[in-house]
Amino acid sequence: MTERLYVQGTRHALMARHDLADGGPMPWPEGDAIIAGIARLLEAQRARVAAQVAAARAARAAERDAAIMPVQRRQFFQELARRGEITRAEALAAVRTGDIPARLQAFIDANLTGDDRFTAEILLSGAAEFRRDHALCNAIGAGLGWTSDQIDDLWRAASRL
Repeated sequence: MTERLYVQGTRHALMARHDLADGGPMPWPEGDAIIAGIARLLEAQRARVAAQVAAARAARAAERDAAIMPVQRRQFFQELARRGEITRAEALAAVRTGDIPARLQAFIDANLTGDDRFTAEILLSGAAEFRRDHALCNAIGAGLGWTSDQIDDLWRAASRL
């Protein structure tokens, strides 16, 4: 037999490919029990899918939160060096002595003046941690050609170092 067809109170057939091979007993208690359990099984399936969707949303939210969490200056400069945005020597100098890497300084020199310039330089040379939500973060990132998603990726990667 290749298939069993059962419609409560109407039909119970055993099929061999496309041919009717035999009929089954009517009513068929096992078939009635299976049909009665369908609603429970579908609800269990909906609950599983809902739990998977909730877990995926929670994972995405955790990933977004990781992109917002502050990173330590070592993590920040190490990740910039790992990505080739600055040299390893520049990363070490930034962490040891507060030297601003050439690429970042060039952006500051070309785009910022007055208090904004002072704030950017003091932040890059002396902050213990860097916050993703700081206004200069997006400005400097955009000035270096990074999208918001790339900045988020940098923060997530740096937070894992």
